[in-house]
Amino acid sequence: LPTVGGQTALNLAVDLADSGVLERYGVELIGAKLEAIKKAEDRLLFKDAMNKIGLDMPKSQLVRSVSDGLAFAAMLVAAGRLGEHVGRLPVLRMGVIAFGLTSVACGLAPSADVLVAARVLQGISAAAMAPQVLAVINLVYKDTNRTWAFAWLGIALGLAATLGQLIGGALIESDIGHMGWRWCFLI
Repeated sequence: LPTVGGQTALNLAVDLADSGVLERYGVELIGAKLEAIKKAEDRLLFKDAMNKIGLDMPKSQLVRSVSDGLAFAAMLVAAGRLGEHVGRLPVLRMGVIAFGLTSVACGLAPSADVLVAARVLQGISAAAMAPQVLAVINLVYKDTNRTWAFAWLGIALGLAATLGQLIGGALIESDIGHMGWRWCFLI
């Protein structure tokens, strides 16, 4: 059942199949076929499938390197230190405001180059927020309460990731005002 366990289980099922382990031990995936998982998880295969059924896809490119998240990762530690020196709340506020503004910039981007630049800035603003939230939870909650606070944060992030995909898909499909994918950044 590769669909039980979320993304980790899906990735593990694909890796086990690709390495021949499933075939060697006579294991059959149930609940989802390997081809379906690959098509849903591989951005190029998914894009090809959508194009084959006639759905318009936004112009895009696939990036597969660690440097993809460089803007976020590079700023994460610096933003954490800034929060220590300036204060967690001012840095968090700055990150929230910057994230909102860069989201609007992404949604209104007139070209792919502007969209990429806005996404880099969006990653930097997200990096300003993340360590502040984690630090505040760590400072405010103690012992078991801290464990629960981080658990609830994980639940909220998981729900946001799941619902974000569904809402984003619905927004793109509804094409309100003929703005397509732009609504994913503008909501």
